[in-house]
Amino acid sequence: MGPGRLESIGLTPRRVAVSPVVSMAGLGVVGGVLGPPLGVAAYRVVSPLTEHSARPAFPGSPAPAHGVTATRRRTGCA
Repeated sequence: MGPGRLESIGLTPRRVAVSPVVSMAGLGVVGGVLGPPLGVAAYRVVSPLTEHSARPAFPGSPAPAHGVTATRRRTGCA
C-alpha cells in the first residue's frame, strides 16, 4: 500500500515510515533463516548433475605422460 492510502486509513506519519522498514526486516529474517539451508540443498542436488561438465573429455586428446616432471630453467635473475 502506498503512503497516501496508509494515511487515509488513520496511520500517523511515523507509522507510515516504520511500516516498510518492519516489513522488509521481516522478509530479511525469513530469507536469512531459509536461505542457507535451501542453498545447501540446491547445491547438493545441482552439483552432482553438473559435475561432468567440469571435466570435459575431448576425443582424440593425448594421454598424459607419466613420469615426466616439469623442470625450471635458470635465467640468472636473482
